[in-house]
Amino acid sequence: MSQMNTETPYRNVLVVVLPERHMLPPDGDEFKGDDSAIPGVYSVDGIPDRVTEEEAAYYALEAFHESQGIAFVEDLAIFVIDTEAGRLLDEDEDPTGGEWIGGVSCEKTGTDLPPWLVTLLLREMDPLD
Repeated sequence: MSQMNTETPYRNVLVVVLPERHMLPPDGDEFKGDDSAIPGVYSVDGIPDRVTEEEAAYYALEAFHESQGIAFVEDLAIFVIDTEAGRLLDEDEDPTGGEWIGGVSCEKTGTDLPPWLVTLLLREMDPLD
């Protein structure tokens, strides 16, 4: 069992997982793929504030994938959000040459998206911008 990272302050990061549009049934029924329990909001703790946004996204996704076994990643849309900055973060493919900072944890907080998060996702994904 790893110890929690003692660096402070930490970034407030969420991983949001939604089913891809092609996975949603046309009749409005629920997503029933192999990964139907995965969609939701995940809180990622332990990412030090000193890392770049791209590194924060990388560590958040690594922690998420370590905590969740995903059968078909192409069936899911996965977003990393810096809650303090109020924006989506882009991932750095391998920011530190494989170095892991340790003490990062990921826990599902629920399946409902709060209104501010829906607004952010709609704004960030607006094809007219």
